[in-house]
Amino acid sequence: NTSQTGIHGDIQVRWDPPPTADVQKGWITLEYELQYKEVNETKWKELEPRLSTMVPLYSLKMGRDYEIRVRSRQRTSEKFGEFSEILYVSFSQAGVEFVHCAEEIEFPWFLVVIFGACGLAVTVILILLSKQPRLKMLIFPPVPV
Repeated sequence: NTSQTGIHGDIQVRWDPPPTADVQKGWITLEYELQYKEVNETKWKELEPRLSTMVPLYSLKMGRDYEIRVRSRQRTSEKFGEFSEILYVSFSQAGVEFVHCAEEIEFPWFLVVIFGACGLAVTVILILLSKQPRLKMLIFPPVPV
């Protein structure tokens, strides 16, 4: 699936249990750990071990390539087995309008703070310059001499 903005995509990864494990008859219960990363990154991102052989991956960035691998262990064991072969996933921009930006579009909080501070300063100046002494007395009480 592709997000409405065209910046992120979601996939669902599925795999079969190892052929040597007899999971069909219930003799063995396996947990699976899925890891993924961008092709040019060095650190793998891990998902929590789970019993399912199907895992959704959300918010992967469009226009980037990913590597995915899985390993399993018996539920009663502490050690995982070896990783599967690496699965390469590529998100292309075909059919998606792409806005050229380095990263995601973020809300401009900095501008909101700046304009808010300017608006507050203008309001205070107008109150100080106003000819209404009652309003001045409410906001700025007289200082004793």
